[in-house]
Amino acid sequence: MPERGLPGVLASPGSWGYLVPEVRFMILGALIQDGYRLGLYATVCREWQRAIEKKIFSRLKLTSSRLADFGNMIHRNRALVRYVWLCIELREYPCLPCTEDESEREATLNRRIVDKAIWDTFKVLSKWEPTGSLLLDISIYSPSDSQHWARELQLGSDALPESDNEQGTASIGDWHHSYKLYGEACFGARYGFWKQMPKVTAVTGLLLRRQNRRQMSVLGVEGLCDRLPRLEIVSYEPWGRLAQQQQWHIHQDTARMFRSLQVPNQLRRIVLFEDPNDVYISVFEGHPVPGVYAGATHETSPALAEASLSLENLSASYIADALYFFQARKSTWVWENLASLVLTSTLLLPKGALKSGVNGTQELLLAAAAAAMKMPRLNSMELWRCWVGYAGVFRYQASDTSNSAKVTWRGNWDLSLQPRVTQAWEAVSLQRGTRSFGVSKELLDLDVPIVSQADAIQNLQFLQQVVHPVSLWQMKRELPYLERTPPYSLLPEAFAKLKRSI
Repeated sequence: MPERGLPGVLASPGSWGYLVPEVRFMILGALIQDGYRLGLYATVCREWQRAIEKKIFSRLKLTSSRLADFGNMIHRNRALVRYVWLCIELREYPCLPCTEDESEREATLNRRIVDKAIWDTFKVLSKWEPTGSLLLDISIYSPSDSQHWARELQLGSDALPESDNEQGTASIGDWHHSYKLYGEACFGARYGFWKQMPKVTAVTGLLLRRQNRRQMSVLGVEGLCDRLPRLEIVSYEPWGRLAQQQQWHIHQDTARMFRSLQVPNQLRRIVLFEDPNDVYISVFEGHPVPGVYAGATHETSPALAEASLSLENLSASYIADALYFFQARKSTWVWENLASLVLTSTLLLPKGALKSGVNGTQELLLAAAAAAMKMPRLNSMELWRCWVGYAGVFRYQASDTSNSAKVTWRGNWDLSLQPRVTQAWEAVSLQRGTRSFGVSKELLDLDVPIVSQADAIQNLQFLQQVVHPVSLWQMKRELPYLERTPPYSLLPEAFAKLKRSI
């Protein structure tokens, strides 16, 4: 019988080696895609072992109990690892205290857990040589969270689930058990801790998603970035702050973190999304009324603007305001490499939405055009806002393929651009050397409800990522519970009233 399939192997009909490579590839692909207890099949043959180990070790979930053996366990397959999800599990707590702030003792013990987990992980990773890309995803939570106030919040890896039920079944939680989420962010607050921690050159991406049940301090995020000298991508999704929590030191720490990113490094892309979810915030404050989210400040936006000078892509939603960002621009600034920019602004509002009648939308778009003149490689700029049932985005888009550029307004209220605004953006297009420039409008149906940021993001159809895809999926999953909970249960009436006034 002539040899088929594996070279140099005399295979009998019906055996694995007898199959042609194309068929073997299809079978292995289907097996790996199924993902069910793959480790059992790795011993079938060397070919299966190579394919299965590549799948298994490319994405690792790391818990505190596995940290001790992590280095030895992964040594032979280190080069296969592309994603490490560090799940830091805090102490459990009974139901009664879940409406109270953490005691000093409880907070201290939890800080030690976080510090040790991060230190031990960095100690192992510091021995790894750079071999391509490696994403570090950090989640901090307590098992008790999902038993009490956070039942409807999801926890999962950075891979989108194949079904709506894959990350767990949600149920309506007790919103009054939410105090621990918004406690003072203290994890990683000790500056000396980070300076003593080993640097890790293997990690190229850092992911801190909104699914974190406990906040890491801004100084902690800065410390993480400082210990990752080959960092190319940062995705940071903190929860929004309460109005009364907007203390001056928080603004200063955030601005300092942004300024630290200016240190010469390989950072190319930053995605920032501060979740302004009024349900979680307002319940903590004790006033279930929309609008308690404090929003961006004068301190943070200029620091981010300066930090962005060396970036290729920046998306910053709610943690900074576009107007402050552009106002901080100095005449000597040039964003040499910036290809895409996404920002939010409180000035993007329908006429009549503010009682004062003041609307600076046109001035904002003029300031954006002036900044775009200093961005020679800019392919897209998106300025957006979601507010009390409304969502809209102003979009500039340039195409090298068609040698054209256009500005588009997409939203569920009508925004007419003044001639001076379209002229300013046409000048941006001409400077780029495009042959044609257009202005378009895409109005969304007012009857399509915009209940949350997830609705807005889905309907506005962004060119660039504004929040991690899994975070967006989780936000959509929370919608049924938000719709039954003040202030969102009061939203239809408020939205109808606002709609009549515009």
